[in-house]
Amino acid sequence: MDWELQRDALIAVAKAIAPDQAEIAEAVRAAADKHPGDSRHLVDARIVLLERLEDAQLVAWFDWKSDSEQVRKHLEWLCIYPGDMSWTWYESYLREVPDLDSAEIYERFLDLVGERSYEVGAALVGIDTESDSYAVTFVPVAQVPELLESARRDVFLIRLGSISGIEHDVAVL
Repeated sequence: MDWELQRDALIAVAKAIAPDQAEIAEAVRAAADKHPGDSRHLVDARIVLLERLEDAQLVAWFDWKSDSEQVRKHLEWLCIYPGDMSWTWYESYLREVPDLDSAEIYERFLDLVGERSYEVGAALVGIDTESDSYAVTFVPVAQVPELLESARRDVFLIRLGSISGIEHDVAVL
């Protein structure tokens, strides 16, 4: 994939998620531009994107080993967390997952969070970390098309699908 298109996608996603914090997009641009034309170094820019968004409380970034309660606390910590989202389903979720493997537990948990957030007008969106960790954020449902347009140059950058609460034919956009 073209380096410039990938770099531009990372910058556009930073602007879409943090429109009032231009310094995040500029930090991503600076990280990408350290090695112009070298796609291998765009991983550094992606890490800068995730770290800066996390520092601004705009992304919950967690390891696959984190338990559901830790992830829930990360999500509730976000400044864009939809405060009117219900957790009434959480206790029954905890009862249904003991026999699942860790990947299935996360998938089920994020599915449920995505469904509940969608009910209150927020989409749960994943940002590809190129690792075994997860990075998720909430965006207003109305903003999803703009975010997808921002990321369209890098087909693996933004993940929708079942976790977003949005029915979509393509799980990875």
